[in-house]
Amino acid sequence: MLAEVFKYSGAHAKVKAMTGKLLKEKDYDALLSKSSVGDVAAYLKSNTKYKDALAGVSETDVHRGQLEQLLLEVKENEFAKLFKYEKGNNKRFLAVFILRYEIELLKEMFRMVESGILFTFDRRINEYYRKHMTIDADKLAASKTKTQFIENLKGTPYNKLLSPFISNTEHFNIFGIEMTLDVYYFVTAWKSAIKLLGKKDRRIVSRSLGSEMDILNLLWIFRSKKFYNIPSELIYSYIIPIKYRLRQEQIAELVTAGNIDEVYKLLDETVYSEIFKEKEGFTEQYFYDYMMKLQRKAARYYPFSIMTMLLYIHQKDNEVGNIIKITEGIRYKLDMNKIKHFLIGIGGDKSGS
Repeated sequence: MLAEVFKYSGAHAKVKAMTGKLLKEKDYDALLSKSSVGDVAAYLKSNTKYKDALAGVSETDVHRGQLEQLLLEVKENEFAKLFKYEKGNNKRFLAVFILRYEIELLKEMFRMVESGILFTFDRRINEYYRKHMTIDADKLAASKTKTQFIENLKGTPYNKLLSPFISNTEHFNIFGIEMTLDVYYFVTAWKSAIKLLGKKDRRIVSRSLGSEMDILNLLWIFRSKKFYNIPSELIYSYIIPIKYRLRQEQIAELVTAGNIDEVYKLLDETVYSEIFKEKEGFTEQYFYDYMMKLQRKAARYYPFSIMTMLLYIHQKDNEVGNIIKITEGIRYKLDMNKIKHFLIGIGGDKSGS
């Protein structure tokens, strides 16, 4: 125990201080009452830790995309600082978050290529991340076609991963690319946790990551059956090939289910049934709140472990995502009471516990 306290004391203190500066429910209530993106920026600038990042921003001129980019930059800068507190195998494991950043960047760039948008790519890539990434974002930004984009990935793991799409024109689209990249991320993260983390950290991370993969597989099958009538063979092709608390038979039964009522019945027999308890509810919201509850519990029981840092990373991800949802709600003049229901980690769990 003393060894663990010593190992994690610096990171624990840093994360605790950063957690105290996360937005509170009163901040979200204030943001939900705003009527323009400029008002949101003004509140963040005057009342939160985003004030330094927004110091040079004019509330009267700021647009949604600019604000979102600044928020993302703050988040990535914070994560880079946190990673420097870790050493050895733990630090090597945290490279999965650089992988996640890299994959999200690839998705964003591929969407632009597929949409036929000429690259005016001015996203500021975090320098810490840039040093550790395998892709050359500048080279990719010169791509004119989807095929050229994949060819410009030569020398990275993604070229071999995505090259089959060039000859498989039926699935050569952003959907297939994103699903393939997501599966690659989760398999890599799982293998890294098993290989690099100590016994206790491995057990804690395996529960969190394993539950996340299980639920994402269930959500994929659920959406495929409920909304898209996707063929079983395609459903199978994008399932993350790692099971944590699900059995292969359960996956097979769900994939081959004849109708959505049968799917609901089968979901109710899994350990994740609470996420799908309301047929007309916000299923993905239940998932996010379930994961947040799981990670908070682990961090509370094991404060001197890697989960303290992982929880903060997820909380910060959610915070930036919440602010972006609010700005989108303002742009499209949506009911803010409904928007609040979509915010993650505030106002109590939606998972019923």
